[in-house]
Amino acid sequence: MDNYIYFITHAEPKKNISFGHFFRCLEIAKFLRKKGFKCFFVLENPNYVREILKKHKFKSLNLNKLFFNKFKIDKSIIIFDKFKYIKRQFKYFELAKKIIIFDDFNKYNNSKKYLRITTNLGYLKYSNNHVNSANFRLSKFLNMKLNSKKIKKNNFLIFLGGSDIKGNFKKIINLMNRENINKKYKFNFYLGRGIIRKYKNYNNFYFHKNNEKTLKNLINTHNNIITNGGNTMLEMVVEKKKCLVFPSNSQEILNAKFLLKKKIIQIYNNKISFKANIVNLLNLNTKNIKNKNLRLNIKYIKSDFNNLFRLN
Repeated sequence: MDNYIYFITHAEPKKNISFGHFFRCLEIAKFLRKKGFKCFFVLENPNYVREILKKHKFKSLNLNKLFFNKFKIDKSIIIFDKFKYIKRQFKYFELAKKIIIFDDFNKYNNSKKYLRITTNLGYLKYSNNHVNSANFRLSKFLNMKLNSKKIKKNNFLIFLGGSDIKGNFKKIINLMNRENINKKYKFNFYLGRGIIRKYKNYNNFYFHKNNEKTLKNLINTHNNIITNGGNTMLEMVVEKKKCLVFPSNSQEILNAKFLLKKKIIQIYNNKISFKANIVNLLNLNTKNIKNKNLRLNIKYIKSDFNNLFRLN
């Protein structure tokens, strides 16, 4: 079982999370399978992603049944990617060859035994058992190539990731309507899998629902992105996009401020008009986005993942 990897992650819609954890693990699993690993998903409720796993030919185990039957997983690599962690689960898998924790909110502090991957952009180096690198949040780039098409300069893409926990879609639409800026610009809204509310197209507002081909085309044809401060912000920076950011939590605020200091993004400023925020975004110098010190590109992402699993 030395070449087995088990992903313990979320794969169901809940109040404060969407499918981001699952899809990150899916991209990592696809990458590692090419490297010779056998990957399994351990989920509390596999029903929501059963068809996706079947499509990509991955098997799943029910986490609760695993505990009930006392099925032991040892000599394998365990990857935790969850919104919340339970100590009982760590203890259950303590015989594993290696335990890796994706800790998006830097809540899990026991680093003596497990390899913890944090998301603080202020730390981009390996130190002790901590791996602090934004690259590990960008797993989708392990399995794709960038293919930019003709950019539509006066168009904006609003893409907040898989969900909209803070209700920023409604906030952004209200700001736009208040200033009637959709008379001059065209806005495309991409609605992720976790967004239930329905929207209708009107007055240069166009809404696109959960379709990967549509999303890829929208990203390829837009240079101006309005997004959150999580994975989506980092993904857009990798693709050299101009970003106006609405952070959704304390960690996203810290990371957005880190990029703002380097003049790589713009953070929404509620002290000025939304139109002024848009103008600041358009005037953002794209040379700053290509800052090599961030290590946010496909080459480094693949290199870091290879080093993490010792696949040189």
